[in-house]
Amino acid sequence: KYFPGGHLKYEPLAGLLVRGSWSTGIGRPPFGNIIPLNSVNETTQRVTVSNPALKPQYSNNYDLSAEYYFNPQGMASLSLFKKKIGDYIFTDSSKIIGAGASNGFDGLYEGYGLTTSANGGFARIQGMELNYQQQLVFLPGWSKGFGVYTNYTYMQTEGDYGGTVVRTTSELAGFLNR
Repeated sequence: KYFPGGHLKYEPLAGLLVRGSWSTGIGRPPFGNIIPLNSVNETTQRVTVSNPALKPQYSNNYDLSAEYYFNPQGMASLSLFKKKIGDYIFTDSSKIIGAGASNGFDGLYEGYGLTTSANGGFARIQGMELNYQQQLVFLPGWSKGFGVYTNYTYMQTEGDYGGTVVRTTSELAGFLNR
């Protein structure tokens, strides 16, 4: 597969870098999610099933950042990003195993919850990130090697987990807004 992208860097002032980027990518599912395997937890009454038909997810990524480097040995930055993921891989725990010999488990585990990985329609992630880091060179002796670093990230997410009814949600599993 071919995954094009473009990256630009511009230095309008000494110590100030502006970067822009567009890229495409692929995220393949972990092997544990695609190797045929079932596990049953009798205590929680849940069956976890791998999904050998799981497809990779594809993304378009847009990033813009401004970084300011200052003396002695410090940096502050602001980054904006937007990602759109197709065939989004998510964990589906919404199904219950039915009754009968044709339930996929030879009639066993009726009423148990079913967990598996699936491909959804899409996911969008956008947000901003603030960073600050400073080497504490003013400290005496051996302690001048210490530094401080802080980071704050804010994200908005949106996704459609697929299916016959489009279910767009503003929360994606595994992502925190802050």
